[in-house]
Amino acid sequence: MGWNREKVQQRIKDRDFKSSEVEVTKHTKEMDFSNLGPKEVREVTGSHIYLDIRNIDELVEEAGNDKDKQRKLIRALNTLLRAQNSIFPDQQIIQVQSARLHLINYKPYEDEAGICKGSVVAAISYISFIHDVFNDVFPELLNFKCAAGTAYGKFFVGNIGKKGDRELISLGSAANWGAKVLSGAGSLSVTEETYLALPADLKTIFTKDVLKDRVIYSSKISSWNEYPDLKKSYAGEYDPDALKALIEDYKDSIALADIDVTGTIQKIDFTLLSAKNTKRFHSVTLFCDLDGFTNYIREAEKNGTVKELVRLFHGIRCELQNVVEDFDGVPVQHRGDCLIATFNLPIEDEKKHKKIENVIQAAIGLLSSMEELNKYFKDYPNLNLAIGIDGGTTIATKLGTNGDKDKVLIGNSVTKAENLQQNQTAGNEVVMTKSQYDLLDVQTLKKYFKELPSGDFKAIGLATKLNDELKNSGKEERRSAEIIENRVVVQAVSNREKAKPHVNSSAYYSVR
Repeated sequence: MGWNREKVQQRIKDRDFKSSEVEVTKHTKEMDFSNLGPKEVREVTGSHIYLDIRNIDELVEEAGNDKDKQRKLIRALNTLLRAQNSIFPDQQIIQVQSARLHLINYKPYEDEAGICKGSVVAAISYISFIHDVFNDVFPELLNFKCAAGTAYGKFFVGNIGKKGDRELISLGSAANWGAKVLSGAGSLSVTEETYLALPADLKTIFTKDVLKDRVIYSSKISSWNEYPDLKKSYAGEYDPDALKALIEDYKDSIALADIDVTGTIQKIDFTLLSAKNTKRFHSVTLFCDLDGFTNYIREAEKNGTVKELVRLFHGIRCELQNVVEDFDGVPVQHRGDCLIATFNLPIEDEKKHKKIENVIQAAIGLLSSMEELNKYFKDYPNLNLAIGIDGGTTIATKLGTNGDKDKVLIGNSVTKAENLQQNQTAGNEVVMTKSQYDLLDVQTLKKYFKELPSGDFKAIGLATKLNDELKNSGKEERRSAEIIENRVVVQAVSNREKAKPHVNSSAYYSVR
């Protein structure tokens, strides 16, 4: 276990392929995205739609330690995921991201106005479905609250990553902005390109706004019932009664008594999980994102270097996933240029400090591997990672239709880690919550983190600083260290003290 430079360099080389081997094919009516290989890419013009249950953490918190409430929440989520394929027959599901659904819409083909209109109609129909149907079938739970976002443009769909664990990815500005425009519950937000393509009567429900210096348009809406004329014009096929019957059938298909929510003394294995075997446990969640990758995608679109981009991204995805596994973590899911991982070992509560120390070491390993990737792909601009970390009670399961179940990882700490990464970090930075910082026993790790106005703690250039401290430490110092190969946390010890190597996991070994 741990990080080893030679091993990393070799596996980056082993995963690489020539850019000339990548085949970019324009998407046509006859194609779908099943069985895409790592070197096959589809060029698509269409919309990205994100549909997010914004209060999922509130629902998890409400369930608390109550087994009956936990079972009811799992049954509701399982029902929702099962229903999604039926709700969106004309759209392609790219990914279920726990309580968030990511779709693409490219129909009618090569018809910008039709695609944008269809995407907005689909989004409003989903918001209406949650409000009018789903919450009515599950009155025993807090109401699910939904938000939607959509963006139109050209993008590239691939299926890259480690063999056996590949995931669909969409590279393009539209994919990024579809998620970025998501706002509060009961809202639909669209990019300016989408808004301008809409028919005049649909435009009337939106108001102009600005997000990160970009014009967007937003609407507060909870149901088609607020706009009966629009519903008549655009949502004639939206049938609440039929949807309610479907949801009730899915709900009744699994008995609460059959849903088992338990702890675990093993590392999480998603292949063993289901609604009937759901785990609730203490875990540390790590969100890792490529800082500035959106701009790099935009340049690749302009310069025609998408093949090179796919090759690079394939290497990055594989290596980051490998690093997480090196530290006994579980890669849960790639979301575009972001990797979500969970670490639930060791199990005992009194060893939570070892858990967070291992996760910090994994973060250092990720930063170190990114340095190696930048050296290997030296023709590309340097890319840096931004990492957010938090720990707490987490629910892990796989839900949906048999044979096509999706990984679900939910909890306050999961959302907090994501928010830290998105809102508090830039390239080459690691941010964690105060609760995790306070658990760190290793003072030589803690000293690199500085408190932010938010109360969270940030380290900048962590891997480089640790390496520099090793190089600059004097020979007269006796040292104990926690090491990932040459990424070392150095603890100076006076000559009168005995040096006690601080060995907290198999990832550590002392300097010779």
